[in-house]
Amino acid sequence: MAPSLLADKQRAPDFVMPIQPTSPLRPYSDRELGALLTWAGAQLSPERRTSARGLLSLGIGAGLTGREICDVVAGDVTISGDAVSVRVRRGIARVVIVDEAWEDGVRDRFDFIDGDGWMFRAGQVGGNPNLISDFVTRSSQRVHMQARRMRSTWLVNHLAKGTPLDVLLEAAGLQSGEALDRLIPFVPIRDVDDRRRWLRGA
Repeated sequence: MAPSLLADKQRAPDFVMPIQPTSPLRPYSDRELGALLTWAGAQLSPERRTSARGLLSLGIGAGLTGREICDVVAGDVTISGDAVSVRVRRGIARVVIVDEAWEDGVRDRFDFIDGDGWMFRAGQVGGNPNLISDFVTRSSQRVHMQARRMRSTWLVNHLAKGTPLDVLLEAAGLQSGEALDRLIPFVPIRDVDDRRRWLRGA
């Protein structure tokens, strides 16, 4: 209501389209991703803004789980001229290349903390399973954010792009493709020409 009531006074607050709760497996739509980026940019301090962008970049751009996101420190990040990568130390150890579209969020957070400290939420002590939900709850603008949905978005994007299964499983820290079965319905249907080309091996 506020944007409508205050529009003629030229003091309407920034508005973020709310993201409604949904299946934790359903990837975020382009519209929802836009709302999340707007939410991140609207945080009230540089620490919170870079934390929010780092959170989105590690979840949607690298497919990390919520616990993995909270564990990443600057020393786990490698920034080179042609790629940004993140080393996962806990659980299934691996190195994940960040999707190019989400690299800037990792770079900005890395620069903000001057290459030393937590990539999400300075001052934490690690091991808090509620760190992400607590961060979102304390935001001035609320969004419904789920680490599982961020990871699903990353996985579906790679399935849609045709990333080889072995490469994707390794980056995701998965042992088999069975874990992807429930995501197949969210992968866009290929057109006839694409299907013919891949099946012919061209």
